[in-house]
Amino acid sequence: MIVALRQSTPINGINITSIALVTEDPQVHYKVDIGFALKKVSRKETVSSHVKLLKENHCNKELELLSREQKLLIPLDKLEEDAGPLPAIQAKAVAEHYAIYQHLFVDAFFHPVVDVQIRYSNETVPVYRGNVVKPSEAIKAPEVSFKSRPDDLWTLVMTTPDGTANQVERIHWIVGNIEGGDVAKGEELCHYIQPLPFQGLGYLRYIFVLYKQESRVDYSELAKKLESTRFFSTRDFYAKRQDVLTPAGLAFFTSDWDETVRDYYHNVLKEEPPIFEYDFPEHYYKPQTWFPLREAFNLYLDRYRDQKEIAKEMLVKKLKMTDPFKGDLRPKYPFPNAVPFDKDSPSWLNTEIKKERLKLARHADDN
Repeated sequence: MIVALRQSTPINGINITSIALVTEDPQVHYKVDIGFALKKVSRKETVSSHVKLLKENHCNKELELLSREQKLLIPLDKLEEDAGPLPAIQAKAVAEHYAIYQHLFVDAFFHPVVDVQIRYSNETVPVYRGNVVKPSEAIKAPEVSFKSRPDDLWTLVMTTPDGTANQVERIHWIVGNIEGGDVAKGEELCHYIQPLPFQGLGYLRYIFVLYKQESRVDYSELAKKLESTRFFSTRDFYAKRQDVLTPAGLAFFTSDWDETVRDYYHNVLKEEPPIFEYDFPEHYYKPQTWFPLREAFNLYLDRYRDQKEIAKEMLVKKLKMTDPFKGDLRPKYPFPNAVPFDKDSPSWLNTEIKKERLKLARHADDN
């Protein structure tokens, strides 16, 4: 059962502050809908309207002609308007795939019913749902637009749950009390900073959440706190203001390290950026035995040798059979498997010669 907190009579009185109690009992554990309720559309009406539209398009000769000449243009904006609740449902599914709700709201979710348009680099780099935006493309604050009535109030939050310890987020931008959808006229609680994915962490998620306000919100305490720290918790932020805030829009992108991250640390923070490297453990080899059974003799011995020594040995062998003018001097066999082996050579050596002729295993890089 899904309950929207903004409804007048929530069933069982479940809200985000009681999630911690709900999760203790698996019999009553479920996700809480904290967003706006979707408009219910009957399947019968949807199918009938779809069939009617198909019949009209089949009878439209102009559409057929444009399609044959590959000149038919489909207005995507109108298509999304006519789609009903489907875009919000699809956006929720993508957000769940990226674990957005899990890492921001824990056991809560919402349907992004408001389409938020976010564009970087003079509106040339859009933010959709998970597309890649490099830090160099997001140095300056993006252009944000969405449909709103003139007297509506909104709050926009940009945060990332990745790259920090102890399950906390790093806040990158908050603008509150946005009136009529004009972000430039909103109250900026903390100034914008570019994405800072550390080197070695891979792709990090950067998430925009748009909240609908019931009234003007006093953010003075939060703004003062953000002057000293950028650590943030979306769940705590919403739980404290859930009576006046309702999440309505969502957009996010992924980003990985580039040189602008290092430049930001050197020029702005005046410190060295952290670099993460994986410390690979040494490979474990079982102790050697006197008589290894069913193992190739040469491969068994090479297992306990220094890999650099083996690579050097292969390189020297290759250079001995290479002429600077004639190139590779090794014999070329049109049918390598048809060439007989020496009668006295052991099986492990025959296998190694066969791999060398066919350019397999360690000989695959030989040209």
